Order: sequence, then C-alpha cells, then structure tokens
Amino acid sequence: MYYLDLPVEQKVIVELKTTSHPLTSDDLAQVIDCLAASGHPVALFLNFDRPRLEFRHIFPPQKIQDHRRRSWTKSPPE
Repeated sequence: MYYLDLPVEQKVIVELKTTSHPLTSDDLAQVIDCLAASGHPVALFLNFDRPRLEFRHIFPPQKIQDHRRRSWTKSPPE
C-alpha cells in the first residue's frame, strides 16, 4: 500500500525523497502506481539528498496497466 506524501487539491501528487543515490526505475514505478491508484493527472517527484535538487514531472502512461510495479522490477531467477 502506498501513501501519498503531499496530494495537492486532487490535481498533483508531490512525492518527496531523501536518497543519496539518483532516482531509480523502482522509485519512478512507485510514483506511477500512486498516479494510477489516486487518479491524479500529474506528479512532481523531488529528491533532496543529492548535491543538486533532483526532480521529475511524471504523467501517467496512456496504458497505465502496462506500467505496474511488477513490470519494472526484475523477475526472480528460476
């Protein structure tokens, strides 16, 4: 289950991170999942623990079901 950091007037999700590493595909997938679940049209993703502020505007893909978290993570070895 995901919790939105800062939903703004049902229009924008502001997602805050403080990680020393650059934003990863898993981080982005989490925000896309939040967009899908909430119905918000856009997210602003901010990472404050880098030498320079790292930020991204994220819009939900047209086929949101194709971009669920399970499709972004690596499959376990068989």
